[in-house]
Amino acid sequence: MPNNRIPQAFKAISIGTELAISVLGGGFLGYFIGRVFGETWAAIGLSMGIILGFIGGMYSIIKRFW
Repeated sequence: MPNNRIPQAFKAISIGTELAISVLGGGFLGYFIGRVFGETWAAIGLSMGIILGFIGGMYSIIKRFW
């Protein structure tokens, strides 16, 4: 890999890691908030957490790299 491509690889790894952590963090947070409100709300909390984590991750990536 040429030297000028190494920073691009690290940038791509950084983007993927940031998005994955945002989605996983949102999913866990949503799941546990859903569990607080009852077992039937856990799936809704998980879904909303994943969606909000994805949106937050994309916002962070766009803000940082655009």
